[in-house]
Amino acid sequence: MALAKERRTIALNLLQENIPLETIARATGLTMVELEEIKGEK
Repeated sequence: MALAKERRTIALNLLQENIPLETIARATGLTMVELEEIKGEK
């Protein structure tokens, strides 16, 4: 559970840097759907 929260935090930080979703997905192991959800939350 802690790992999932950490990956979401990393993804949010990368999204703030305008890094492409595909790159964030590869770096964090999150899916594009998960990233879209995170992007919608911020």
